[in-house]
Amino acid sequence: MKRQTLFFAAAAIVLVGSTATLNAQSGNFGADGSGIWKETIKKRIGHKDGDINADATVKKEMKHHSKAFKQPPQEVIDALNKTFAAIEAIDKDKISTAEKELKEAIKLFDNALKTDPALDLVPIDQTIEVKRFDGTINDIKADINLAVKLLKSYRTQSARDLLLPLEEEIDITTHYLPMQLYPKAAKKALKLLKNGKKEEALLELQLGLGTITADEIVIPIPLLDAQVHLEAASKIYANDKEKAIELLNVAKRKLQRALLLGYTDKDAKAYEKIYKEIVRLQKEIKEKRSGTKLFERLKKDFESLLHRTREEKKRLEDSDSVWKGTAKAHAKAAKEEIQDRLRFQEKMESDLF
Repeated sequence: MKRQTLFFAAAAIVLVGSTATLNAQSGNFGADGSGIWKETIKKRIGHKDGDINADATVKKEMKHHSKAFKQPPQEVIDALNKTFAAIEAIDKDKISTAEKELKEAIKLFDNALKTDPALDLVPIDQTIEVKRFDGTINDIKADINLAVKLLKSYRTQSARDLLLPLEEEIDITTHYLPMQLYPKAAKKALKLLKNGKKEEALLELQLGLGTITADEIVIPIPLLDAQVHLEAASKIYANDKEKAIELLNVAKRKLQRALLLGYTDKDAKAYEKIYKEIVRLQKEIKEKRSGTKLFERLKKDFESLLHRTREEKKRLEDSDSVWKGTAKAHAKAAKEEIQDRLRFQEKMESDLF
């Protein structure tokens, strides 16, 4: 498989059957998590598309999101751990221990809400996963074309195996504890336990776990790579025009890579605009004109596109929730996105921008 995956977790919720554990000692969450950023990023296999090493940019992006993670109140984390301990105690038929853990959890939840009555969705963990595909643009095209042939012959699973590694992104997943729901489940479970309803109490706690929600942000690495090469070109174009033009060629290939991997669907017009401006910039450099203003404009366009990408969150428990409006509006939006993407692809392949 031509994919290399790097995985970091600020904390991890592990659910096994009816038990759950959360590694929630102080400092294990967010940017200050123990060992999260002290570890050296493993060397990733470089692409064969002529690019410079962009690992530093990927690491910077990861740190940006980790630092943006809002630390949860310690009382909430302690309370959550106690509900997990209660589940484990019920499994072992230690009812008195379970009742004690739930009482303490409820007290902690109540204290947290008393301190901040506005608490609602509390972020309780964050995971950051980096996926890089080791292959050239031609490798991607070849895999896609072969997958199409396999699908036409109804070899769906083989096609799936080919397409699954075609990811090059940073996935930032955040889990949230709903303070308007989860503490109520703990209180109800305690009441059921006191009434001798062990199985019902366990079920209530499990249903409470089901209220924990998650969202995901996907940052395309080719977009970050393209930005890196633009930045590098902007620093040398005045003294080394040929090298600057080559760096901009790599930036264009990175945008094409993003297209082939399917990351341009929602922002085809923005990608197209950036690509067109890079072509124009190369022309200005060749003609020995000043490209300073165009460089600055491109930098702003990259930041604008990345800002929208960083803000776009997908609810993992219901991917359809990211689409709002009527079915008719959905169909129209999807049609426009496909048209934009096809137009972008056609122009890119012919380089007619």
